[in-house]
Amino acid sequence: MIKKTTKARRKKVVAAYRRAAIRVLGITKEEAEHYIRLPEDDPGENAPDALAIVYLEQTGHDSGLIPTYLDYYGEGAGNGFELDKAANVDAHLEYQNAAVAAVWPD
Repeated sequence: MIKKTTKARRKKVVAAYRRAAIRVLGITKEEAEHYIRLPEDDPGENAPDALAIVYLEQTGHDSGLIPTYLDYYGEGAGNGFELDKAANVDAHLEYQNAAVAAVWPD
């Protein structure tokens, strides 16, 4: 069954991943909002058909916990599974490249 990726569903998934990141990493709401966005709010258009975009590069203005936790070159893939589980939605995190991950429907 193919699930439709409506804007309402994307907003629900973004909110779930933000809450999961806050709970799992102890980051602030502002930091979660900075790193986890709706695809239409991604100026780089990295994955316009995804449910959510997760930036993996530290800006220098925050704790950097999301880029460290989901590090493309380190333990990020395993940690991504944990974040998926904590978000508790029918979706999964997938790396687009070393700087951006996207959340796709299961």
